[in-house]
Amino acid sequence: MKTSLMCLIFLVVPMMLLAQGNFNITGRVSLQTLNVSYDEKSSLKPDSIPDDQYAKSTLIPGLQQRLNLALFARSRHYDITLLGDLKNNQWDRLDNFQRVDRLTLNIRRGRNEMILGDFFQSGSDLFVQSREMRGFKLAIESGKTYYYKVELIGGQSQKPLAVGDRLPMQYRQYETSGQFQRYLGAAQVKTGKWEKFEVGLKFLWAKDNEKSIEEAISEPLTNQLLGLDGQLYLWKKRVKWFFDANLSRKDTLSAQNVTDLAYRAGFDLRLGHFKMILYKQYLGYDYYSAGYPYLQTDRDGFVLNAVYNFPQKFALSLEGERYFDNLKDFKDRPRTTTNSAIVGITSMHSHFPEVTLKFRYRDDRSNTVLDSVKTDKLYMGLEGRISFGSMNNRLSLSAIYLDLDDRSILQAGAPLGTKQFISSVNFYLRPHNRLFISGGSVFSRLQLSNDQQNINSYTFTSGRWDVIPVRLRAEFNLSFIYNDAANGGYQDMLSDYNQLASSFSLEYFFNTRISLKAIVGNDFRDMRYSLDQARLVINDPDYGPTYFNGFESYNSLKYGMELNWIF
Repeated sequence: MKTSLMCLIFLVVPMMLLAQGNFNITGRVSLQTLNVSYDEKSSLKPDSIPDDQYAKSTLIPGLQQRLNLALFARSRHYDITLLGDLKNNQWDRLDNFQRVDRLTLNIRRGRNEMILGDFFQSGSDLFVQSREMRGFKLAIESGKTYYYKVELIGGQSQKPLAVGDRLPMQYRQYETSGQFQRYLGAAQVKTGKWEKFEVGLKFLWAKDNEKSIEEAISEPLTNQLLGLDGQLYLWKKRVKWFFDANLSRKDTLSAQNVTDLAYRAGFDLRLGHFKMILYKQYLGYDYYSAGYPYLQTDRDGFVLNAVYNFPQKFALSLEGERYFDNLKDFKDRPRTTTNSAIVGITSMHSHFPEVTLKFRYRDDRSNTVLDSVKTDKLYMGLEGRISFGSMNNRLSLSAIYLDLDDRSILQAGAPLGTKQFISSVNFYLRPHNRLFISGGSVFSRLQLSNDQQNINSYTFTSGRWDVIPVRLRAEFNLSFIYNDAANGGYQDMLSDYNQLASSFSLEYFFNTRISLKAIVGNDFRDMRYSLDQARLVINDPDYGPTYFNGFESYNSLKYGMELNWIF
């Protein structure tokens, strides 16, 4: 019923609008069918484990279909966009709307906008930020000197996943914790005078559907949030005072009416080549927003960001923060004070490469509780970047070294210090108008104070060559992963592997509207453990026969076709 209703909305609404006047319609529709083939037989799976509960790899085998569409209709008054990404395979069958990756209808008229379907909502991390929504969004804005803005969103912010449900795009892997379906609605109303002031009121409501699944590790929750924000411009917009204050309430089965506060307030100063932002930040221990459930731990302190530009020479930057946590003063938990700073310099001469150097510092120190438990950490780092370009070619290099000395005393176990080095290179080359190549590499080495070590390297490149302009095009994608772990016990066996993935295609254009692409590629992974080593692990009762589920060597072949229609 829901699927039929959504399809009806996506068909009827644009058709009604298109009937209103002359529209210029353009777009692209792409239909791809791909076959992935590899030997699924495992050398490690015991006969007692059903075939549908174990896989050599999470890579989905068999025939797979994908429909990608981007349609645009423009008139004097309206901009309409319909975006879709639909996939179907033997593991993720497209038999209900929950399995649609993306289907979005966007309608704009002037400064007003309506979205139906899937969209990504951004904003304040104290309210709603980085949330994938499936529902609707309505944004209305009006006024010239004095104005108002209204924004409403509503729908599903979390898909239901019952224990035992198939994990999307993870072959023969199943949900083990459970996840309730979550509905979320939010409203924001802002009013003000351009370049003078603005004040806004916001409200959020979220609720888990307890009937969507039978059980889950986490409890279903209800969440409400009420907030007030504003900004005031002074001194010809050189100074902006701002604040963002929010009160939240969270209800679960075990804790009712849990309320707390979060706010930020400060100023933004801009004088010539100097910019500075300074604000006070308070994040309550029990503060919670379903619009951004990944907020940092509770803290009370100040944040500073400052930049001074010397034109055509260099820029100096400073980022600093000081705060303390444990705002509820739990007696068995130390109160930690954190000081952090990042000092940087960036060259800005137009005739030379851009070079950035940064120094990072952070310390976390606390009082002592339970006679000996305390936090004592010192973190330092160096960072460097260089980038330059010539004509259509660009190259950038970066490296960072981080050192964490952890002398904390814990209630159980020992603290772990770390030393980490990360480097990267990225390039874009266009030696000819018909040929471009881009790619890069990232290398990371992490060493823990207990002698555990991880080395990771990821290299990638892609390119396109117009063999015959407007007739024949060749493309390729290559990636290689190298992982090596040491002194971590059996866990290292899942991290020690090499993986190579490649894809090559030839696209023939029958005319400016229709093209057909032939695709071939492979995905190869080599786990470096031996069968004898693996059998020792699966015979260990602490690990069991499914320890290597999804972590065996494989070699797959991919091939297929893609039909594109451009209009």
